[in-house]
Amino acid sequence: MKVVVHDLDPEEFLKAFPGLKNREDVRIIAESEGAIRNCIGCFSCWIKTPMQCIIKDSYNDMPTRFVGEEIIVISRCVYGGYSRFIKNLFDRSIGSGTPFFEIRNGELKHVLRENKDKRTSNFNVYMYGNNITHREKEMMTGLYIANKANMGPKTTGELHFINDVYKEVPL
Repeated sequence: MKVVVHDLDPEEFLKAFPGLKNREDVRIIAESEGAIRNCIGCFSCWIKTPMQCIIKDSYNDMPTRFVGEEIIVISRCVYGGYSRFIKNLFDRSIGSGTPFFEIRNGELKHVLRENKDKRTSNFNVYMYGNNITHREKEMMTGLYIANKANMGPKTTGELHFINDVYKEVPL
């Protein structure tokens, strides 16, 4: 399964990539599903309702939807990080790990849930925006490396800074 997560206008996105619309092997996660509420930090997705957020909106199953052989994130660069929508998706998918820790590659990481063998093997991020500064690129690079490490030890992929989403993202 290929998971494409983006913060673009949904209609414009589907016009630019019409071949993705009805493919069964592609899951598109976009804000067109409705407004996303912020994570409240209650940790219920870890303890009370594993892999399920207790916030009742269109994104309460993010820990299960944010898993695939390939994840492609397309986000506007905001102060060296993801856009509000993409950041909320990452926050709301924290239940894919457990509250327990292990050492992976010399770093302390959350133990992945039972589906750890089905974890992402390829994680590509495309950051767009006008005049992304060198400092913002440094900050986003650190965030990307941390996100990739949290997805599992076998995760590969690259971070890209682009100017034109519809010409530079290979979908």
